[in-house]
Amino acid sequence: PGMSLPSRDDESASPADADQRYEAAVEGLRAVARGENFAYLLKQNANYGFRRNVYGCKTIGIFIALTSGLAAMALAYAAFRGWYLRDRSTQLVLATTGSTLWLAMWTLVTPKFVHAAAESYASALLEAADQIERSE
Repeated sequence: PGMSLPSRDDESASPADADQRYEAAVEGLRAVARGENFAYLLKQNANYGFRRNVYGCKTIGIFIALTSGLAAMALAYAAFRGWYLRDRSTQLVLATTGSTLWLAMWTLVTPKFVHAAAESYASALLEAADQIERSE
């Protein structure tokens, strides 16, 4: 509110200053767009944060799925051979399958997965700006 964005001429003359003005405008918008009137924006922000954090955990998630899957496979093999845990072979096969599914799930977590949520949040933030402008 009460903030002017740079024009094309302003951007051409001083791109760094224009970027600072855009950043200040976005921060101002975020500060104003809080509360129950902006529930959709909050939901999109939470979705983006969740996806970003899941992407940050991808390496450890793959490691855990891979190591637990390999361990379950080794134990299942031992069970089928009759060496160990003979009565648990079905559970070990299920554990191997579950680990494989988790490993497959981690392939879906990509920068594109995060970017889609970021785009949704950006759209919601622009909608909030329109909502604020209409209410003034």
